[in-house]
Amino acid sequence: MKTVIYFENTASFKLDGTCVMFGAFNGFHLGHKALVSRMKEEAAQGKYTSVVLSFDTEPFDLLYPGELVLDTKQEKAYQIGKQDPDVMISYPFTEATKAMSAEQFLQEVLLDRLGTKVLVIGRDYKFGRDQEGDLAFLEEAGRKYGFKVVAVDMVKSGQGELITHKLLYDTIESGDMERLHDLLGHYYTSIGIVGHGMENGRKVGMPTANQVAGDHKKLVPLGVYATLSFVNDGLYKGLTNIGKRPSVDDRDQITIESFIFDFCQDIYGKTEILEVCKWIRGTQKFANLEEVKQQVNKDIENIHDFFEKIDLTKREVYK
Repeated sequence: MKTVIYFENTASFKLDGTCVMFGAFNGFHLGHKALVSRMKEEAAQGKYTSVVLSFDTEPFDLLYPGELVLDTKQEKAYQIGKQDPDVMISYPFTEATKAMSAEQFLQEVLLDRLGTKVLVIGRDYKFGRDQEGDLAFLEEAGRKYGFKVVAVDMVKSGQGELITHKLLYDTIESGDMERLHDLLGHYYTSIGIVGHGMENGRKVGMPTANQVAGDHKKLVPLGVYATLSFVNDGLYKGLTNIGKRPSVDDRDQITIESFIFDFCQDIYGKTEILEVCKWIRGTQKFANLEEVKQQVNKDIENIHDFFEKIDLTKREVYK
């Protein structure tokens, strides 16, 4: 993974000779990855700088009032960064941005600030005030201002469905993490700082790494999952409980607690990249911690069985 230049939450950048793709990219999926792949091909052919401009839409209220994001800004940057563009830009999506006409965005951002020579977009993508900027608009603008427009078809799932925003949300709601992986091209990911919990897991020999769930993050259904943790430059298998703690304190707060296998490092205050790989069971209430331990041991066996079928030897550890 190369070093990617990252402009975060700013409109103050100046580039030239670029091959660009842009959008909200909420839930960075296989369709978006196809766009990046085509963009990098076009950039290499023209010896241009490849640029992904992502609108910072967290929270989602300006686009989808009341809806939660699949990827936080940090998670989106992580997923885009793994695709190795030359430059990533997290562009502030404000009321002023939302009110920009397609022509204004084209002139001020794509041409003046980015010096776009090639623009790669999804064939059906629209942008600008009232979604007036479509493929026909861009092709006409390209002829007028001298840049190339490359339109990429939408990508279908293995079941033949077009990969859409709604399909991703519906799949998350179903709890089918393996199908979600097939749509995204990666596992559902949560990135956060490891904090202190109540340390009840430590009392039964199963200390947990505790992430705080983001306020704007769309969570998977509550339950127990097989997970992978990238932390301290290592990759570790684990069991993660996402939800409330009915056997402990009956609080309404959602927690993300991971028992990382074969791991004994102090990671308080460290960033954990958590991949949610498979649903194991729903949330249950137990009479005491000993019953919890017995059930967790069964869960761990199921998780080991799952990971025996997954080849992790080629997984790069991202920092």
